Amino acid sequence: MSIIPKFLLKRIYVSGSLRETGEGIAFDLFNSIGPGILTSLNQIKLNDSEFSPQQILLKMGDKIFAGHEISESNPAIFFHNQKTTCILLGARLAEGLHTITVDLFSREAGKVVVTIQDNYAR
Repeated sequence: MSIIPKFLLKRIYVSGSLRETGEGIAFDLFNSIGPGILTSLNQIKLNDSEFSPQQILLKMGDKIFAGHEISESNPAIFFHNQKTTCILLGARLAEGLHTITVDLFSREAGKVVVTIQDNYAR
């Protein structure tokens, strides 16, 4: 599991950012901890729905990464003080409280699984 305490990882999530877009469900992360290198995006779970890397896009600065393209040889660098938008392609969102679990692998922290909650209202 991650060497970064969960309370710090939860601070990366931008509270209130959960929303619907033309592409699907989106939420934002802001890296206030330090630079990191993402080498695998295993899945994102929204409530009881699991999204595979093929269903996920990451918008990091001026780059867009398809979740399934992130690898050791094609890492996504999560710079310090950088905003990243995660998009769950084609998904829709009901109003209310939602639980999001992100499962990934980074060079610095190893396997990271973090769960947060956020409300969505139209």
